Amino acid sequence: MEILSRRAALATSAPNLVGLSLRHLRWLGVVLPLLFLAALDFIRHALWPELLHAWPGFLFIGAAVAVGTYVFSKFMFDTIERMQSRLFEQNRALEAAYQTVERQNRQLKALHEAGLSVVSDLNLNTVLGRVIGLARELVGARFGMLEVLDEEGRLIRRIEAPTGAAGLNTDPALSLEVPIVARGHLLGRLYLAEKVADGRVVPFEAGDREVLELFATQAAIAIENARLHSRLEALAVVAERERIARELHDNLAQVLGYIRMRAASARRALEGGDLTAVGRVLCEVDEAVAEAYADVREAILGLRSRVGGERALPDALGE
Repeated sequence: MEILSRRAALATSAPNLVGLSLRHLRWLGVVLPLLFLAALDFIRHALWPELLHAWPGFLFIGAAVAVGTYVFSKFMFDTIERMQSRLFEQNRALEAAYQTVERQNRQLKALHEAGLSVVSDLNLNTVLGRVIGLARELVGARFGMLEVLDEEGRLIRRIEAPTGAAGLNTDPALSLEVPIVARGHLLGRLYLAEKVADGRVVPFEAGDREVLELFATQAAIAIENARLHSRLEALAVVAERERIARELHDNLAQVLGYIRMRAASARRALEGGDLTAVGRVLCEVDEAVAEAYADVREAILGLRSRVGGERALPDALGE
């Protein structure tokens, strides 16, 4: 906004200054020759009348006209040159302001696209990788590092881009540090170093920090969303684990109760010497065990749904 207001002020002030100078110059171009001729005529008639008919008078008049013409033309050209100089300075200022506005527009567009990209995924690892990568692209930094903190403010992760950027430049002119804050809680810190422009390392500008701070706000929202999604995944895993435990408990409890009852029948038949009854009971128990085994196997093999699109539910349950 400051650049836009400055540009508008320059654009409106330039015509006024030029118009005022041109107006003065136009009047001076009319008045000064008339005053000069009036003064010359006054000298010829009132102070030195004999100049009207003597040849020295004609020489004097010619010399006076030549000197007056030179002085007048020099004054006019100097004035025009000063006007041109002011116009060139104002034009350079307008051009610089225009280039600054264009650069900021490009940065804002890139910031908008980066914000959309970073919030388009709910996987925390993917989000963190995009945050450090897009931050480097926004300001043209060669190195970047993202530190992620837990709710207690302890460092839990450090992501470097490219790998080995932990020893990045700490020169204040060649590095930037921006906190990532969401709802008053510090989620992490973003470090960038060595801005590259036209193939060489240049200092960061004030606009780079502003853009990075805006991006850090969007990154904080994306990280919060990804963490919330991870918590929901964990809750889904726990709920599924409890459901499986209930189903297995109910099914196996019924089967085990049936086996215990049939085992008691087999023991009584064995005590009575009825081997045929014992064999029949054992066959029934074997069928019940086979059915229970099939049910358990089907329940385990049925856990093929994906949790969060990244891990199979059996793997998640195993963790």
